[in-house]
Amino acid sequence: MSFVAIPQSPPRLIDIQLVVAEQFGIPLVAMRQGPERRRRLTRPRQVAMYLCRHMTNRSYREIGWQFKLHHATIIHGVKSIDRNLASDPELAAMVDTLRNNIKTNRRRW
Repeated sequence: MSFVAIPQSPPRLIDIQLVVAEQFGIPLVAMRQGPERRRRLTRPRQVAMYLCRHMTNRSYREIGWQFKLHHATIIHGVKSIDRNLASDPELAAMVDTLRNNIKTNRRRW
């Protein structure tokens, strides 16, 4: 008897935002309130943007709508995390942990 793997659908953008907000201890609304530039919010938001882009098939524009930000800001955030992953092992570990949490805890909300 052989088993056929059923492909999983990508996580919803809101699921990614919820997991990241919970991990960083910030309210979801703070992540989705647009161009707030406090460092306490920018890093979690950029991590969420990065995960949204790499874990879903959504465009920068669609991700921007979810964050209430221009798509160019999403591109900048994703590139910023990409650049920092190689030089910051703590960030890389956190992104991996978040990715695993999103995969295992999806659609529980």
